[in-house]
Amino acid sequence: AVLIERFRQHKLSSGAIKPSTWGNTYAGRMVAIHKAATAVPPPLNARQLLDRLVAPVKEHPGTRGRQLLVQQTAALLRWSIDNDLLPMHWAPPLNLAGYVGRRRDARPVTTPLAVPHLLEVVASIPDPRWRLAFQLMAAYGLRPEELQHLEHRGGRLWCTFEKTTPKGKTRPRPLRLLPSDQWAVPWQLESVY
Repeated sequence: AVLIERFRQHKLSSGAIKPSTWGNTYAGRMVAIHKAATAVPPPLNARQLLDRLVAPVKEHPGTRGRQLLVQQTAALLRWSIDNDLLPMHWAPPLNLAGYVGRRRDARPVTTPLAVPHLLEVVASIPDPRWRLAFQLMAAYGLRPEELQHLEHRGGRLWCTFEKTTPKGKTRPRPLRLLPSDQWAVPWQLESVY
């Protein structure tokens, strides 16, 4: 329990996560980790701990909950070793795939709107502003937020929206129709917008 509390304080004070993320994503799994670590007989290393943790969910390989449980356990153990709170034999394996497992059931196949249906939707939108918004999203793959960040540059339509991710920010980009999207050419969106 002390180890988990110190890990929580580290995650929060480092800014890695918000308190709400700890409560929603980590807290329940940390209870499960503590329970598995303090059970009788206690696990002697990381592999035994991971085996004990995934045993109750053995019928659900590859699920997001199981993946998070394994990843958060590994993160706790690695942090504890790095901070000299646990000996090296508690190091989790580098490859956690065996503990996460692989889904047995096939994911459902989803079908995007076919071109005729997409054109029917466009034709059915009476308000020209909403029709243009839908056409821009369909033709260029824009997210709704990006519609507010469009501008003309050098005769082309550009999206200046900068999405922030852990890897950095996206840069402004010129919009272009994919070669397979010739159905959108008659809309002449670059001149209409």
